[in-house]
Order: sequence, then C-alpha cells, then structure tokens
Amino acid sequence: GCSSPEKSPEYRAMVQQGFDWHVRGKFGEAKGRFLEAIEQCPTGYDAIVGLANASCELGFQKYAEAEDLYRNKKVDLAEAQYKRANTEHGNALKLYLKAIELRKDDLMAYRELGVMCYRRAASPYIFPYPPDDKESRSLDRDRAIFYLKHVVDRQPDVPFAQRYLGLAYFSAGNTAQGREHFSIYMKHVANLKEFIIKRTPARTPEQKSDKERKLQDLNKELDEARGLIEAYRVDLIQQRKELEGGGSEEKQKLLAALNQEILQVEALLSQFTQAPPDPAPEGAC
Repeated sequence: GCSSPEKSPEYRAMVQQGFDWHVRGKFGEAKGRFLEAIEQCPTGYDAIVGLANASCELGFQKYAEAEDLYRNKKVDLAEAQYKRANTEHGNALKLYLKAIELRKDDLMAYRELGVMCYRRAASPYIFPYPPDDKESRSLDRDRAIFYLKHVVDRQPDVPFAQRYLGLAYFSAGNTAQGREHFSIYMKHVANLKEFIIKRTPARTPEQKSDKERKLQDLNKELDEARGLIEAYRVDLIQQRKELEGGGSEEKQKLLAALNQEILQVEALLSQFTQAPPDPAPEGAC
C-alpha cells in the first residue's frame, strides 16, 4: 500500500526500472516508469526524486539542443526546445520541493536540487540564461549553496555534495570555503582509488575489467578536479601580479592574503600530484 511503498514489490520494481533507464541516459523512459510508480503511490519519495532527476537531465539535454539549433539559425525550433527545457526544470523544482516536504530529514532531494541549481548557474550554454545575465545565475548559485550546505552540515562524508558546494563557493568568490570543500571531495576520491587498487580483486577477466573501469573513472574525476584547482591557482597568480609593486596598506593586506591562499592551493595540488602505485599484477587480490 501507499503508506509503506518500500514494501510494495510492484512499486519497487517500477522505481528500479526508472533508475535503470536513467543510468542508460533514457530520461523519457525513466520518467514513464517513475510516473507509473507515483500513480500507485503519490507520496513515494524515491519515485518523486527519481522523476525530478529525470526531468532535470531531460531539461539540460533540451537546453543543449536549443543551443545547437540556435547556432544553426533554426530559431523557432530552438525556442520550442528552450520552452520544453524550462518546463522540465520547473517540474523538477516542484518535485524536489515536494520530496523535501515529505521527508525533511532525508538529504537526497536537497543534494539533487542543489546540484541542479549549480549546473544551471554554471551552464556553458546561452540557455537557461545568457552569459551576461549574472543576476539570474547568481540566484541559482546561491540556491545551490543553500541546499548543498544543508547536506554537508548534516552529513560531511557526501563527496558529491562537497564537490558541488566547493564549485559553488568558487563561483561566488568565496575561495577559501570553496577550497576547503573541494579538498574534502578530492581526498575522498583519492582514498577510494587507493582502496580499489589495494583491496579489489582482479582474479578473473571480468573482475580485472571492472577494476580497470573503476580506476579509469576515478582518474578522470581526479584529473578534472586538479584542472579546476589549477585554473583557480592561475587566476590567483594573475590577481597577485596586478597587486604587486607597492601601494596602500590595504593593497598590501590583500596581497598578503593572496599569497597565503596561493600557498594553500599549491599544497592542495601537491597532495594529488603523485599517483598511487599501479594496480597489483593480474591474479593478485
């Protein structure tokens, strides 16, 4: 029954099928399964968050398509995709807020909503906002900080939330806070990589292939993280150059603060420059 959706095999099966479609990038199909689950149980938390996630991803997909059409001078088609994307994201927002209302102590909806807001604020496309619409992007960024901070304040060991909260703080100019949260995320990924290298078996071809895939994914995550922090370091060095050469006492204080931040960032980068040892030979545990 709907009072205990987790106990309904039909409900759980539909939710699982929705997540399976989502992982495969079939967001329309995922929405269909989640909608069926919600029809059976309108207060099913997992189905509501799953539907919100699918709508979120479909919205970003449509924004990208709108950008492509616009650049190819198909303005009417671009506008149609843009409107559909806005509808999907509007629905996702309502669903996330509904899930939060249903389970105020469950952090999943807070986390997913925070990530959606950050991705909207940092979108490389002219949709959902033109690049020069700093006000709208700032509003979404601040919403991202609010929801993601809610998560990490209560559960600091959620690396996904730490990553996006760090990025949101960087975007807001709160660089020290951004570095702190991003450092937690990077340490988690590095520790997970070391765990997989040392503890994950690779006796069979299937185990070896799975281990290699996981390590490749983690290496990609670390490379992306290092790239973001390096870009931040370069920006700090440029700021320092602009302040060097004497000046007021206030200017000297800013320069000292920049030097300290550069040292902190370089220390963070140095922690993740040395790669862990190569995986054990085939056949080892």
